[in-house]
Amino acid sequence: MYRIESISAVKRDIHKLDKQLQKTIQEKHLLNIEKEPFKAIPLFHGFKGLWSYHFNYSGTQYRIVYEVYSEDKIVMLIMIGPREGFYQALKSRIK
Repeated sequence: MYRIESISAVKRDIHKLDKQLQKTIQEKHLLNIEKEPFKAIPLFHGFKGLWSYHFNYSGTQYRIVYEVYSEDKIVMLIMIGPREGFYQALKSRIK
């Protein structure tokens, strides 16, 4: 099993979300990522090396993007948010 860590901006991402969604992310989606981080979609081009985990909540698509450090068994969360405008914001975040 992998250990979840995050950059400081992810705390702000989570804080912007509905409380029930925050709970769902913690209790379900992050556990899924801890168990099987490579079950997500690998990104490419400017996002090579990152993984994108997709889920829906109340009719809205969300993304959790992270980097996996296999040798240390760490998943580093980079960004969490709704799909709309997500990858443009991600591009700004990783520059």
